[in-house]
Amino acid sequence: MGYYISDMQEITVTCTDNGNKIDGIIVDQRQDVIRVNMQDVVLHFHKEKKNLFVAKMAGLEFTIDPTEIKNKGYNYGL
Repeated sequence: MGYYISDMQEITVTCTDNGNKIDGIIVDQRQDVIRVNMQDVVLHFHKEKKNLFVAKMAGLEFTIDPTEIKNKGYNYGL
């Protein structure tokens, strides 16, 4: 089952290269991939380890904090 923008599930994404935090909206989730819209750019976060989702773009790496996913009640197999 996927999640779409109309669900408005907000999440905070962290850039591991500079520590910046960006608010995003979960667009879709399928198996081990979460798609997040951040300021009109959609990133695909892939599950790299049990509790780690990572996306890479323009030479930067972004992560989703697994505790935030759990605290907001999202169920992504964590």
